[in-house]
Amino acid sequence: MHMDAQRGYSEAMQLLEKHFGDEMKIAYAYLDKALNWTAIKADDGKALQAYSLYLRECHNAMQDLEYMDDLDVTSTLKLIVSKLPYKLRERWRSRAYEEFHKRNIRAKFRHIVEFLENQSNILLHPAFGDIKDPTPVQRISPKNRSTEIRTLKSRSTFVTAVAAPGEQDTKHYTFKGQQHTNLNAATSAVCCFCKGKHALLDCFKFKS
Repeated sequence: MHMDAQRGYSEAMQLLEKHFGDEMKIAYAYLDKALNWTAIKADDGKALQAYSLYLRECHNAMQDLEYMDDLDVTSTLKLIVSKLPYKLRERWRSRAYEEFHKRNIRAKFRHIVEFLENQSNILLHPAFGDIKDPTPVQRISPKNRSTEIRTLKSRSTFVTAVAAPGEQDTKHYTFKGQQHTNLNAATSAVCCFCKGKHALLDCFKFKS
């Protein structure tokens, strides 16, 4: 039993439309995700690697679905490059000019994928990938050091005044660790002539 020719043709066309319609949805789903990718920060090797891996997956899928022409559109390539940090955009611009423009070759999607794979490998190099400056050790300048020393000295310096028992005019001062005694000559001086508690010049016996 054979199917009517007209009916068979119609069903075949429907199957083809459904098949290629699904492929188109898959292709544009890949492309939509690539174009809406989160912008990559500078020197973020892991994020760049993740993007390059997805673009490689996207490239392979589009190749199988025969939709590579949609990826090679210049506007699509520019949107993909816009996800890169400035340093990589600048590097891609130089490469696009030197390798493609000068040789009159059109840059394609696969060229960007290869470029990103190479750049992510550079950033993730096990020995020399991380070129960030080390965290500087905070050092005290000679000026600040002398200021700290003066501050410590001023804290340790103090002045006390203590009245000695029975001698109200005798005061003891402590200043910078050294003791100075101020004695009232009228009460503490001993006359060398009469042994009285007065200065020699005030001694009546000596004057007489």
